[in-house]
Amino acid sequence: MNTTHLTLDEKRTLDYLESVKTRLSQLQESIHFFLRSINPETTPGTVAWTELHSKFNVLIAKYLHLTNILNDPRIAFNPRNYTVFPFEPPANDQQVQNLSVLLRTKLFPELEQADEERIKEGTIPGLPALPPSPAPNRAVNPAGVNTPVGTADEKKQWNAYKLKVMMHDELCRKADGIFEQQRDMVHTKVRYESDDGDEEDD
Repeated sequence: MNTTHLTLDEKRTLDYLESVKTRLSQLQESIHFFLRSINPETTPGTVAWTELHSKFNVLIAKYLHLTNILNDPRIAFNPRNYTVFPFEPPANDQQVQNLSVLLRTKLFPELEQADEERIKEGTIPGLPALPPSPAPNRAVNPAGVNTPVGTADEKKQWNAYKLKVMMHDELCRKADGIFEQQRDMVHTKVRYESDDGDEEDD
């Protein structure tokens, strides 16, 4: 990845995200390994309690280390600032299959109302209070508004919200790709192990 155009803060943010990604991958591998070790289909026989305890301790240690990274107050970048809080239900069932739409939509009106009130009050960390809007969907559907109206501060706030939505969708797109890759890897492993088992039976 070409990082020559990035500022120093952006490079630090990128390094931070790479570190989190590495820790998440390690934690995922540890969880997968632990689940296999306690699964009688993949690990026949009795597993020693001391061995399970040791593997579980490794799992907990990696989880705590990742938690400490995310909660480190010395790190200016906070992943929570990239959260887009959902407001409205998806337009159709097909949109629900889209990860970015799924993560910023809700099907429970009472939850939507609670989050709408929190955003109006400005009590959600990383998300400023939105100005009153004449249209019901103005504060929840930035893609439907071509040009924000209001004061300069309101326009700036609105553009920041639209940027957050774009960043959220990009992160969702990448996460969706990772999920698909991991799912393909798991399916490949299952098919491979199943073929080996059939050969041994023969």
